[in-house]
Amino acid sequence: MPKGRPPSMLSMGNGPLKFVTSVNATNCKRCKGRILGKTLCAELPVFQNGFPIPKRVCLSCAAAIVNTTQSDLDNLRAQLPA
Repeated sequence: MPKGRPPSMLSMGNGPLKFVTSVNATNCKRCKGRILGKTLCAELPVFQNGFPIPKRVCLSCAAAIVNTTQSDLDNLRAQLPA
């Protein structure tokens, strides 16, 4: 079970999610659930020491990240002057 609020793509600033098919079985970097090989998952682009290191997340965690980003955008849109 992931702790805390899902991250927003607005605060990361590393680019959009990329949906890929995992080659090998791996764990979700957010909820630690199992991502089986040859299944669809999402990659979060994360830069460490100037190099891109994609973090793979399951589709349910990716949906939570997209929903959080959308609510952040809705809040920003509501604050814009008319």
